[in-house]
Amino acid sequence: MTPLLEREPYRARDEEELLNELNLLTRHHRAWCDAFARVWPDDADSRRLEDLPWLHVGLFKRTALRTDYPGARRGRTLRSSGTSGAASRIELDEESSILQARSAAAILRSAVGDEPRPLLVLDRAASLREKGSVSARLAAALSLKPLASEIRFLLGNPAAPDEVAWDEVASTLASSSRILVYGFTSVLWEAWASIWPRAPVGRSAAPRSARRRDRARPSWRTAACAASPRV
Repeated sequence: MTPLLEREPYRARDEEELLNELNLLTRHHRAWCDAFARVWPDDADSRRLEDLPWLHVGLFKRTALRTDYPGARRGRTLRSSGTSGAASRIELDEESSILQARSAAAILRSAVGDEPRPLLVLDRAASLREKGSVSARLAAALSLKPLASEIRFLLGNPAAPDEVAWDEVASTLASSSRILVYGFTSVLWEAWASIWPRAPVGRSAAPRSARRRDRARPSWRTAACAASPRV
């Protein structure tokens, strides 16, 4: 897939070249992953993109799809949050991880530019120290690492999203006019939209009655009440 990664994201693609790459990838997984070979035993190449063996996402909740090709170096297992039931599990190898990181960085650069800036992550740093697996939401945050001048984690306990490290936010805003902020949707909403930021972020804490009104009618604007950095 390397030649495709050298191109700009979202440009017109070469359908034939993409199909050839995906047929090659399909043959690779069929040869070295027994579970995939049972799902798709047909060894003929697909003639159209829509004919490729697309897998239902639910399969990753029930089956270990692991491609053990010669020389494969295993990393962590990527797991979903499992909010809809069983968690999906994706077995990572070093080569795939590198390609995914390159792809993510290229897509994100096209949206936010190349300038390094502080990255604030609404998650806990302890997640990085969990052996054997990494959550999908943390992996998504770390895809921004190539664009970050530094990374600061703002939660000590993801189960308590109101316990944001506002001192870290204030320190970052004091030294940087441009920042990146990443947060998993539900955590971001609860911590930055439903909870009034505390001093010394930029404004004194709101009266208790105002906080109650804000919680009853949450607004995304409360997330930026302290400052309006260019993101």
